Amino acid sequence: MTDAVRVFLRRRGRVFRPASRGATEEGSEPLEVLVGDVLAGESDPAESARRVVRDATPRGESELVRRGEPLSVSVGGTDRTLSPFLFEVAAGGTADDAPRDPPTAAGEWLPPTAFLRHTTAPGLWESYRRVGPDADLLRTDRTHGAAWLSVRALEALRDRAGAVAFGALDGGVDRVAETARELRGARPSMIVVRHRIDRVLSGADRAPEAVHDRAL
Repeated sequence: MTDAVRVFLRRRGRVFRPASRGATEEGSEPLEVLVGDVLAGESDPAESARRVVRDATPRGESELVRRGEPLSVSVGGTDRTLSPFLFEVAAGGTADDAPRDPPTAAGEWLPPTAFLRHTTAPGLWESYRRVGPDADLLRTDRTHGAAWLSVRALEALRDRAGAVAFGALDGGVDRVAETARELRGARPSMIVVRHRIDRVLSGADRAPEAVHDRAL
């Protein structure tokens, strides 16, 4: 049974990280996204996730994009089951703009691969991986158009390249190239998907970190 929900708010490829509530014993502040308990009377964790989003963006537009399989984590010696959710929120006119109705809590927008390079709450990257874009999303999505899906393809390539570059996955350049092939093949009729992937891979440096940085 799910104890809590972990909610990723995404805007222009970045996710919202509220201001840390405290430091670890080592002095670093673990990264975390929005988390809320599943309350009595909320039979579906999606209800809890929507409540968490409403509390953070009370008048903002948001779309539930994906929900992931629950995972068990240990928090302060207590085992909890978290269900991850990904919501898209409305953005302003430039990459650095706040949403039209910004989260009420202080915080910042980070590329999800920042979770791989900093201290995080338990299971944060795995939670994101379960809702983040991938080739399966591209194959099965029948709601969004080619432009939206091409952006998700680029994010998926960024995430995989970052996971390889920052030590979460093995495989080096070949692993990144394999992901690029999967993404191109997921919707072969959508030329814009192929073009976005090819532009990122066209640089002389094919190292995973270089691919990650070009896909940001």
